[in-house]
Amino acid sequence: MSTTRSKAINLFQFMASVKKLGLKTQRDTKTYTTILDETTMNFPNVTSTSDDSQQTIVEVKFHPAFTIDRPALPSKLSEWTVTTGDDVTPKASLPEELTSLWTNYELAIRDWKEKKRQHEKAQALYDLMYRMYQFQTTDNDTHEIVWSFDHLHWPTQSIQRPLFIRPAVIEFDTEKSVFRIETTPTLPKLELDMLNWDSVWMKAELSEYELDFKEDHAFDFNPWDETQLQERSEQVLRLLHADHAYAQEADVYVMPGVRLYRRPKSNHSWVEEHEHLAEAIEQDLPLSPALEQFFTSNDAAIAALDQQDRTEWQAVGEEILFPLPYNEEQKRILQQLSSNAGVIVQGPPGTGKSHTISNLISHLLAHGKRVLVTSEKEHALTVLRDKLPAEIRELAVSVLGADSKTIKQTETSTS
Repeated sequence: MSTTRSKAINLFQFMASVKKLGLKTQRDTKTYTTILDETTMNFPNVTSTSDDSQQTIVEVKFHPAFTIDRPALPSKLSEWTVTTGDDVTPKASLPEELTSLWTNYELAIRDWKEKKRQHEKAQALYDLMYRMYQFQTTDNDTHEIVWSFDHLHWPTQSIQRPLFIRPAVIEFDTEKSVFRIETTPTLPKLELDMLNWDSVWMKAELSEYELDFKEDHAFDFNPWDETQLQERSEQVLRLLHADHAYAQEADVYVMPGVRLYRRPKSNHSWVEEHEHLAEAIEQDLPLSPALEQFFTSNDAAIAALDQQDRTEWQAVGEEILFPLPYNEEQKRILQQLSSNAGVIVQGPPGTGKSHTISNLISHLLAHGKRVLVTSEKEHALTVLRDKLPAEIRELAVSVLGADSKTIKQTETSTS
C-alpha cells in the first residue's frame, strides 16, 4: 500500500476517533420530545393515509372550540345538592326516590367531562404540532424529526431506544389549517449506536447484518408494514441475546409501536461514514488528485498530480459561461481550476463568495462537470441555492435537511 493511501486512511480514522471523544451514547429517549404516539394517532383530528409508495402520511387538523354545553342540573335536585365552582355533590339527605335521577346526572356530567378532556387534548396536539413546525425551521442544524418503529428494551443495559427510524418532515397547509407529516427521501435506518457491543451475543454477525441492512435491505424495507417490521426486529433480536422476545418481556425484547419524535441530532452517523471511508480506501477506493496532493510534500509530485486530466479541464479556463456579473478575480479562479487539481479561495463575510460559487457552479455545469457543494451549516447552502439562476437551480439536487421545501426541490431536480 502506498504512503499516500496509508496517510488518507490514518486521517479519516483519526477524524473518527477525535469525534468519538466527545460523543455521548444516548441509551434512552429522555432527551426526545414525543409528538405522536399510539394514543394521539387515534385522536379525532388525526388521520393517516398511504401514498403510492406505501408510505404513511399523517395529518393533524385544526380542532375548533368545544361547544357542547354542560348538562344542566335537574330542577328536582337543586335543593338536594351543593355546588362549589364546577363541582356538584349530593347532600347526605338526598331522598331515595331521587337517587336514580342523581346517578343519571352524574353519568352525564362524567361523559361530558371526558369529551371535553379529549377535545382539549386534540387542541393541545395541534398546538404542539405548531411548535414543532417552528422548531423545524429554526434548529434544523441541531435537532431532527423522525418516525420511530419498534422500541428495543435491554433493562440490564439501561437501553430503551427505537430500533428503526425514518427522518420526517412537518408541512403546514395554510388554506386548510392542516399539519402534514411525511417521510423524507432518506432511507430507513437500523440504529444500534446505543449498544454496548461487548454484551452482544453474536457481535460479528450483528455487525455484518447492520452493514447489509444499510447497503441492501433498507431499499426494500417498509417499516409501516407490520409483518416486515417484525421480521427485521426479530432478526436483530436473534443476534443480540439468547433470551429475547418480541412484544413481550425478556432479558432483551422489542415492543412494537410507531412514534414521531423530535430529538437532538447525533454524530454517530458522521463517525460511521468516516470509518467506512477509511475502510473503502483500504480496499482500493480511488483517491482524487486533490486529495493525494493533500498528503504529498514533494513539489514535483504535486505538479504531476496537477497535470492529471488537464486536457479535459482546458476549456473550463477558456470559455467563460458565468450567468451573473463577474470580475477579474473570478476569471483568475477559472484559470487556476483549469490548471490545478485543487484551488483554495478564501475571504471574509460579505466579499461575494456565494456570488462567486454560484457563477462557478453554473459555469462548470455548462462545461459538463459535476459539482458537489458542502457546508457546515444548512443555511449557507440555502442562501447559495437561492442565488443560482432558476434554470440551473432545477438541476441542483439539494440535500439540505428535513423540510418540505427540500423534498420538493429534490423531486424537481430528479424528475
